[in-house]
Amino acid sequence: MRDGRRHQPRVPERWTLDGIPCMTLNTESALDILTRMVQVIGRDRKLRQWFSALTQQSAVDRRNEIFMTSEKMRAEGKDADLAASFRLLADSRVFDAARLALQEYDKKAV
Repeated sequence: MRDGRRHQPRVPERWTLDGIPCMTLNTESALDILTRMVQVIGRDRKLRQWFSALTQQSAVDRRNEIFMTSEKMRAEGKDADLAASFRLLADSRVFDAARLALQEYDKKAV
C-alpha cells in the first residue's frame, strides 16, 4: 500500500504465452478465434488428421506438439494470428472446446 491506496495491477493490452506476444483477448475475440480455428481445421485434411492425432496423446505430449506446430507455422510465414491461436489449444479447456466444436462442424457439414 502506498499513501493508503492499494496497488492495482495494470492489465496488459497484449498477453504472452511462454514469453511470445499474442493477440489481445476478450470473450468475443476468443470465440471468433475458436470459430476460425475450427473452420480452418475442419476444411484442411492435414490439419484435421493432426488434430485427431492430438486427441489420442497425453496432455503433455499434446501441448508439446501444439507448440512445435505453432512455431513451424510462424517460421513458414503463415498467418501470425492463426499460428498464435493454435497455441491456445495447449490449454485443455480450449482444446476440449475445439474438439466439441469440430464435432458440431462435422454434423453441419453432412
